[in-house]
Amino acid sequence: MTHQTDFFVLYRELGIEPECSMDGLRLAYRRRVADLHPDRGGDSGGDTLKSLNQRYAAALDFHRHYGRLPGAPPAPSVRRRHDPAEPARRMEDAVEPELEQEARRPSKVVVYGIVLVAALLVWWLSRTEAPLPGFLESVIGNKRETAPPAAIALRRGMPARDVLALLGDPVSREFGDTHWEYGPSWVRFECAEVIDWYSSPLRPLKASRSRPSGTAATSAGARRCPPVAAASTRRW
Repeated sequence: MTHQTDFFVLYRELGIEPECSMDGLRLAYRRRVADLHPDRGGDSGGDTLKSLNQRYAAALDFHRHYGRLPGAPPAPSVRRRHDPAEPARRMEDAVEPELEQEARRPSKVVVYGIVLVAALLVWWLSRTEAPLPGFLESVIGNKRETAPPAAIALRRGMPARDVLALLGDPVSREFGDTHWEYGPSWVRFECAEVIDWYSSPLRPLKASRSRPSGTAATSAGARRCPPVAAASTRRW
């Protein structure tokens, strides 16, 4: 055995045992190197320090490969006791997820029932004004009686009644009810239809922009509005 691999010489020099931990090995090595320093009367450039470093490096390399220091007994391997019930337990563990997934899936009866109800709804709504059955009426209501959605933005050509429903009553109406003012904002009409507006940041209107896009609107009275037709009397 050469000096490089004579680990028992290393252990005697450091004052440790082969069963020493790595922390203990490192601590003993640092103490020995400090003792060899010239300030303590040692010879840091001699063969003693060189041999110590070689043996210490070899001990670290041995520990990296085998997980123990040279000369230390290997760690006893722990053998698992054979459990006769282990194969059956593994089979149960593999079957349980499949059973859980199967339980989470809706049954075919439920799926077919939903499809049947949906088809019945489509068929019934496509018929005339016949009322829905009681249980369907309570679920979805009569779709034919739903009012159309109201306008959500101001636009050119919008009737005055829709503007009133969208913006509410104006602060004032000027120029023969053709100019509605909403504070600093305003809406202009011609023939009872919107032709122009201005939405002020101080009181914005429900419009997509501050002014309508396109060419400038014609002023009120530029075109002649058609007369309102008198209500005709219906003969029975």
